[in-house]
Amino acid sequence: MLLSSAQSNLTTAAKSQLALFTGCTLFVCNKWDRIKPEEEDEVKKEQIAKLSKKLVKLDPKSQIVYLSCTTAQKVQSYGYITEDFNQLITGMSNLLVSSMQSNLQIYYRCVKRKLGKSGKCSYNSRTCVLWLPCSH
Repeated sequence: MLLSSAQSNLTTAAKSQLALFTGCTLFVCNKWDRIKPEEEDEVKKEQIAKLSKKLVKLDPKSQIVYLSCTTAQKVQSYGYITEDFNQLITGMSNLLVSSMQSNLQIYYRCVKRKLGKSGKCSYNSRTCVLWLPCSH
C-alpha cells in the first residue's frame, strides 16, 4: 500500500512537471520547401498526432513552426522576412516567456515546501511574495 501511494505521488508529480514543460517547447519543421504542396496537410496532421500523444497540452498553432531556412535566407538577402521565419521569432519569444514562468512556478513550489508552516507564500503569474515571521 505504501509503495502504491508513493508510485501514485511520483506519477502525479511527473505529469505536473510534464505539463509545465509542455508549454516550454517549440518544434521547428525545417526544409518545408521539400514537401509537396498537396502533401502538406497530411504531413502536418501526422506530426501533430504523434506529438500530441506525448504532449497532451500541445498547442500546434503556437508550438509548431513550419519553415524553409533556405527560402528565409534568400528573402532576407533582399531585406525582407518571410511569414514562417517571423513565426519562428515569435515562437522563440513566447518560449522564453513560458520558460521563465515555468521556472518561477518550480521555484515557488520549492520555496513553499521549504517554508512549511514557518511562513506564508503567495504566487500569481506576475509575482511571488513570501511572508516570513519576524522575531525581535
